[in-house]
Amino acid sequence: MPSRHSRSLSRSRTCSLLWGVVPLILTVSACQMEEISARGDVPRVLATTTMITEAATRIGGECVEVRGLLPVGGDPHVYEPVPRDARAITESDLVLYNGFGLEGWLDRLVRNAGGERPIVEVSDGLTPIYGQYAGGQDPDPHLWMSVQHFIRYVENTRDALAGMAPDCRSVLDANAAAYRDELQALEAWVHESVATIPERNRYLVTSHDAFQYYAEAFGLEVLGTPIGLSTDEEASAQTVARIVDDVRRTGIPALFVETTVNPNLIRRIAAESGASIGGTLYSDSLGPPGSGAESYVGMIVHNTRTIVNALGGTAGSFEHGGVTYTGGEG
Repeated sequence: MPSRHSRSLSRSRTCSLLWGVVPLILTVSACQMEEISARGDVPRVLATTTMITEAATRIGGECVEVRGLLPVGGDPHVYEPVPRDARAITESDLVLYNGFGLEGWLDRLVRNAGGERPIVEVSDGLTPIYGQYAGGQDPDPHLWMSVQHFIRYVENTRDALAGMAPDCRSVLDANAAAYRDELQALEAWVHESVATIPERNRYLVTSHDAFQYYAEAFGLEVLGTPIGLSTDEEASAQTVARIVDDVRRTGIPALFVETTVNPNLIRRIAAESGASIGGTLYSDSLGPPGSGAESYVGMIVHNTRTIVNALGGTAGSFEHGGVTYTGGEG
């Protein structure tokens, strides 16, 4: 995978940049900015996941052109790049990615694309937890499931975009500040909603190990997942049996499937334990238009309402700045 920090890589042979660690704020050569200016268009930004794409679009506004690499519903764990992805890399002035091993295919894709451009890890500066259901060896890449962590994504994205469009710094700062205010209000709403779940029911069982950060942030415990951090892992019979026993022992009323993971294992665990399926959660991708989870805020609202209401609590809609988010379930 690329460096844990931003890497400044000049695309032009005559305008090379130094390789190395550039913490948090992207450094772009004056020569590269001259190339972009000479094209007569705005910087072109390529983002890997749908969450990063939305953040870059919202912060960048008209100052940058943002393109998402993964489609809505795409699973970044098992994504297989296609030729047009290499072309998208080649045409980009900046690449934004999650890191912590989520996009294991990115290094190869960048090499195949040729040329050089800045590549920024938007989770830079955050400390991961390690997947307890995968032997604790690999960092959990799902940091965006903590709203507080996603605020850092927003800040890192703002700084990266400002490196590409310095004349837009005030606009980028204002957009990021407005987004941060909404996320802080969202975080408070999730805390209030989760607090309505009876204490005996504050457990999560989902398709794969993607909700540790959410659970840790909002006072839940992940009771188990049939597969680990990556959706390309396979569940063992022992793991499934242990989760069935734990669900029976705790008596939690509902388990949850995920949109990017085959639901059969969770349905089997529910059938064997006597629990119900509480709904469908979004983890590795935002939802399609009309799902209620087509934005990051909408995704968190959808997940929270689905979880809280299925586990015996009460979660209504979230309102901010004249916009009401209801999610698609709950």
